Amino acid sequence: MKKPLDRITEAYFGDMGDAFAEKVRDRIHWVCENAKGESILDVGCSQGITSILLGREGKMVLGIDLLQEAIDFANQRLENEEEITKQHVEFKAANFMSMNTDGQGYDSIIFGEVLEHITDPQRFLRKATSLLNENGSIIVTLPFGINDYFDHKKTYYLSDLLKFQDSNISIQEIKFFGKWIGAIFKKKDENLKELTINDGLVNQLESIFYTIERDLLLKARNKAEAHKNFEEEIEVLLQEKVKDESLSKEQLAKKNAEIEVLSEQLLKKDALIEELNDKCKKMDQEISDLTEQKKNAIENTELNAVNLEKQYQEKVQAKNSEITALHDQVAELKKEAILANKEKVNIQRSLIEAHEKEEKLLISYQKLLKQDNVSSKVKQEIEMKDRKIKQLKDNEKALNKRINMIEKYAILAKKEKINVQEDLYKAYEKEERLLGSYERLLKKYKALSESKLGQITLAYWRKRRRKRVGGK
Repeated sequence: MKKPLDRITEAYFGDMGDAFAEKVRDRIHWVCENAKGESILDVGCSQGITSILLGREGKMVLGIDLLQEAIDFANQRLENEEEITKQHVEFKAANFMSMNTDGQGYDSIIFGEVLEHITDPQRFLRKATSLLNENGSIIVTLPFGINDYFDHKKTYYLSDLLKFQDSNISIQEIKFFGKWIGAIFKKKDENLKELTINDGLVNQLESIFYTIERDLLLKARNKAEAHKNFEEEIEVLLQEKVKDESLSKEQLAKKNAEIEVLSEQLLKKDALIEELNDKCKKMDQEISDLTEQKKNAIENTELNAVNLEKQYQEKVQAKNSEITALHDQVAELKKEAILANKEKVNIQRSLIEAHEKEEKLLISYQKLLKQDNVSSKVKQEIEMKDRKIKQLKDNEKALNKRINMIEKYAILAKKEKINVQEDLYKAYEKEERLLGSYERLLKKYKALSESKLGQITLAYWRKRRRKRVGGK
């Protein structure tokens, strides 16, 4: 199984919670404070936060780790540092026990949460001791007490750390960090004695155990309280379940009743849908009939327009013939009127001459009447003249009467002409209205046939008509 990546840098910057970050920072800062000297070896450097912090302080640090993924992460973090820090820190993937140091010695060697993963930690400590410079230190941090993690090989208490002391190294300082413990090892000399359990260590140990136990008791109480609350919630839920079961029967009966009502409504809806489908079919038939009627109307309109055009042309020709005849009659009447006027003038001249003669004859007649010896022959001539004058007057009356009749006939002819012109004007207006209606019908038919909906409708009804004709 691949070892999981230790997220110590992310924990340091609070990505895993503020409380946990505070504990992590306490341990790392304690390690940095005790990493004395200028050359540092950080074994199991993980994501490299300890090495970078020491590099910022101008110390030469080599960080090694078995996981290449951890080294890659550390190098990425180092890229964000100042150039002077980069010059003081180096990361590489290496095995501490097999790495070649080429005689390089270190002032401090750090094992930060490393030894709990090793089955023979004293072997690591012996090699670390061999790499220490004079007065160098080995700084160790470990989980304190039980920490069930699949890659942990051993659980450490205070006595386990004290056992690491041998003829080469001894513990200079012990530090408790709650669930973690730290130790500083130095090479043993005549001035440095082994650390033994004393009152101070016992007091610290008891204090840390008290803190851990208090924390565990508090967690246990909280869990017990939570468990109690959980049981109460379960009891409430069970009671609610019983109520719900009793209610569910009533609700089930109601639901069944509602389902029956809905079923009846559904049947009614189906009947209504069937009725609507029938109506739709009837409407489709009506639309088909209307479309057919419209088509017939358009065809009839075209035929009517042609017939009306023919009738109109025939009427126009007849009216033109009547007008021509009337014009001829008027021309004849005008000629007759001119001749009558000439004859009237001649008659008036004859009358004037006759009047003149009559006056002369009257004068002569009066003279003759004065004479007693007027002959009978003269009387006869006078009577003839009187008859002639009377005849001329009768002719004049007849001529005047004829002239009046001609004038009246001419007036009637003018009125007839005016009526004919009015009929022609009305016929023209009616033709224009018919032509306008015809053009509007053609536009509507054209718009209907050119629109998508109209094309679909016409295609649909043509198809229906073909099917109906084919069916017949």
